[in-house]
Amino acid sequence: MHTILLIEDDPLSREVLHELLDLSGYGVRVAETAEAALGQIEGSDLVIADVMLPGMSGLEFTRLLRETHPELPVLMLSALARHTDQSAGMGSGATLYMTKPYDVHELLRQIEKLLKRA
Repeated sequence: MHTILLIEDDPLSREVLHELLDLSGYGVRVAETAEAALGQIEGSDLVIADVMLPGMSGLEFTRLLRETHPELPVLMLSALARHTDQSAGMGSGATLYMTKPYDVHELLRQIEKLLKRA
């Protein structure tokens, strides 16, 4: 079973994503902040991170993560949909950047692709 580290500060979004991933057969670790997620990286097969987090942003988290885990796939989910936002996400080291709202089936397809590449 693949383990996904989910970093999302919005309680409703976090709960919905957690349930979706759990029902799809993934092990899920949850963090409300990037700082809390730092201690949960080991053993994770994929990270799903929001960009706008309290404290350390998802962009900062991904840059830091790349120093120690350069191959770990990172899927950024964000309400920030401008081209410059997507460029910043990919420039921070994200493997894939998806905007909210997202299609659930497309999200699951992308997760599968990222896990197969890992």
